[in-house]
Amino acid sequence: MYILHGENNLASSKRLVEISDQQRNLGNKVINLDANNLKIETLRQELEPADLFGNTNFVCLSGLLSGSKKKSQEKIIQFLKTENYQSLLLYETKAIHPSTLKQFKGAVIESFKIEVDIFRFLDKLNPNQKENLLLSFNDLLSKKIEPEFIFAMLVRQIRQLIIAKTNPSQLKAPPFAINKLRQQAGNFSLDNLLDQHASLYQIDLAIKTGRTQLDLKTLLTNFFLQL
Repeated sequence: MYILHGENNLASSKRLVEISDQQRNLGNKVINLDANNLKIETLRQELEPADLFGNTNFVCLSGLLSGSKKKSQEKIIQFLKTENYQSLLLYETKAIHPSTLKQFKGAVIESFKIEVDIFRFLDKLNPNQKENLLLSFNDLLSKKIEPEFIFAMLVRQIRQLIIAKTNPSQLKAPPFAINKLRQQAGNFSLDNLLDQHASLYQIDLAIKTGRTQLDLKTLLTNFFLQL
């Protein structure tokens, strides 16, 4: 059994694709299931051999261990504790507590944490600190943090700053984090933040549609210079 967990969803999803491709190359059929509405009978069936030749389904089960659990999910967890299924992967977009992970003896556990440096970088998001922001951006790249992940976190931060500016009660974070966001949002006008969000959307659209020959690193550098 594999367990992939942590908030660095870009890295964990790439690992999920990698493992899924490996299983397909072995001749196994990859089955993706969502734990939210899953019955234990369905999971049992999918974990059985897929055909008479011994090829096995490889089941990727998302969201079993995080969030509020239904009775059906608790039953599945108890069921999976009894045997280490080699043809099963549990995928979680949040960090799972070690005490929960220990229940799955023999599981291959891979954790995908968000580097602390990315938060330091986001804290420097300020139109009056372009030079420091660019230095921090290049420092992240030198540490092999992918531009795609930096971009995703940047979009998330801009969205949070917009909420902090317009309706801070909607922010889901500890009080100290909310105060920090409100202080940072004070460095921008609302129009400026909305413009930044629109610019990031255009960058995303240009890359996905092939409308630009520039790479994401260059596009983000230009974005920071125009803050």
